[in-house]
Amino acid sequence: MYHYNLLPKTAQADTKRWMVLKQVTIGVGLMNIFLTSTAIVLWNANHGLTAIIRSAEAQAQQTLQHRSLQGTTYDVDEINQKVQVVGSIQEQHINILKLMQSISALLPDGVITSQITANINTQDITITGMAATRSELQLLRDLLQNSSVFTITNFPFDALTKPSDIEFQIELGFEPSNFRYE
Repeated sequence: MYHYNLLPKTAQADTKRWMVLKQVTIGVGLMNIFLTSTAIVLWNANHGLTAIIRSAEAQAQQTLQHRSLQGTTYDVDEINQKVQVVGSIQEQHINILKLMQSISALLPDGVITSQITANINTQDITITGMAATRSELQLLRDLLQNSSVFTITNFPFDALTKPSDIEFQIELGFEPSNFRYE
């Protein structure tokens, strides 16, 4: 707190009053600034939300106008024919997503892949990456060997001589019929 011992007794009371008045004035000024800035933030939020609501209402109105399908008929046979065409196209290709998911499911936690290359024509897959430890690389080899959808065509056995941070490139074969669209 403030000490006024060096001032005369009459000046001490006046100085205390003046100090209290200044502190109250500064406090009121800071409170006014805080309330004004809060009001500005609330005003901006109100206008932003109002714009979003108006935009949503306009989009809902447009959707309702476009959804009126009265008088529109669809030929079910025509739609079925188009679906069959899409199905026949898919039958000619393999499901890459299913292939990648099958590979990912076999990767142990300590194995990181940097590249997976799949050649659909030769039915080969090359996995390049790094294993944290020798046991992680051995686990990957065991999982691939026990897999019913992949066969190991080239495995880097010399990489098993390193104890950790083992870079590898494994080549696999696969049967495309396991990865057809269903």
